[in-house]
Amino acid sequence: MSVRAIRAGCAVLLICTLYACGGGGSSAPTAPPTVTASALYTISGAVTGLDAGATVGLSNNGADQISVSGNGGFTFPTKMSSGFGYSVVVSAQRSGQICNVSNGSGVVGSTSVSNIAVTCSDNLPAETPTARAGDANAVSLYLDGGRPLNTGSYSPNGIYASVLVCSPGGAQCAIIDHVLVDTGSIGLRLYASAINGANPNLLAAMPQTSTSAGTVTGDCTAFGTGTTWGGVRNADLHWGGANYTGETANDIPIQVISDTDPRLSTIPSSCSNQGVPMATVQSLDANGIIGVGLRAQDCGPACASYAYASYYQCDGTGCNPVMMPVSQQIPNPVSAMAGDNNGDMIVIPGLPTGGASTASGLLVLGIGTRSNNLFDSGSVVLGANQSNQFSASFNGNTLPNSFIDSGSSVNFLASSGKVPLTIWCSHPNLICPGSSI
Repeated sequence: MSVRAIRAGCAVLLICTLYACGGGGSSAPTAPPTVTASALYTISGAVTGLDAGATVGLSNNGADQISVSGNGGFTFPTKMSSGFGYSVVVSAQRSGQICNVSNGSGVVGSTSVSNIAVTCSDNLPAETPTARAGDANAVSLYLDGGRPLNTGSYSPNGIYASVLVCSPGGAQCAIIDHVLVDTGSIGLRLYASAINGANPNLLAAMPQTSTSAGTVTGDCTAFGTGTTWGGVRNADLHWGGANYTGETANDIPIQVISDTDPRLSTIPSSCSNQGVPMATVQSLDANGIIGVGLRAQDCGPACASYAYASYYQCDGTGCNPVMMPVSQQIPNPVSAMAGDNNGDMIVIPGLPTGGASTASGLLVLGIGTRSNNLFDSGSVVLGANQSNQFSASFNGNTLPNSFIDSGSSVNFLASSGKVPLTIWCSHPNLICPGSSI
């Protein structure tokens, strides 16, 4: 997770081409808290710009769900008490349009909230792919800071998706929301608490991988903000299309962060030494990470020939690094699909000046595999090297080790150059320009 910010007035199109080299049902989320009827207020607003006969799905705090048909007013069925926060986002864009929410988050006061505005339009720039929500290879994205997770903090500019995860064959399934879409890493990584909260029977139905009898496989992955430690289990991933019927990556290894298997309860020092363990949803402001970067596996041939501090054999007395065949490593879920598996694009529409409290977009699977995932011949193509980096220029500087990382909330750039850059934010070491630089 490292480099990306959403700027007002600009559409964001990230295109990741994959390199073949070595990097039962669910329960409903908890409803918003309520108290006595005399202290409850409604959350409402209006939809404009929606095509005739189309619908758009909205959610409040990730739990209160409604489907709005046509333009006009809407009201969420669950009322809220004064002092509690609300966060309205587009949860299902099945209209073939992109809808954005204004005035979508805040704290309920002493009156009902009625000024939430949902504006729908076909405002994607001409050079972007023509995929729309509901297409089999289009995964709906939402940016709400992760506020519905109620972690006490939020992730500005965090790009989230909801995915359907099942045990191999589909006997047990669960929808996991607020999975961080990360172009800077590889593989699906979900917190055990999120899996158990969505379906208590799912985790036990996901088979664990093993390197020898009586052992389980542990996985340690280092990010810029810390490390994730957990077990490796197999699962089916369903995403895209209507109601997750689009694309599937069957029986793939994934990391279960903070796996409940007692053999994985102690984090090896060779893992914790790589960064602060991100052991809870609160530490990430997400229920997991879905890494869709430039590699087909999270480590590749290197881990197949040497026991790096990445994959471990755990037997209950300790965990030791082991070599892991490429076929058993955690894969890029895009490359693991049967089709549309050569890359992906993240499309975020233009935002108003000053940004927005929430936004929506698409993760388009495949590049040039369908008529809806083509991109303009005039698009700038950045050739990545074997380290998945490219050369960029900023403020008179040549930056040869650059990369795009949708899992980070800010841009990381050199502070020196032709134009002096000063700290303009209240937060130390951050620059928040009021205009383009």
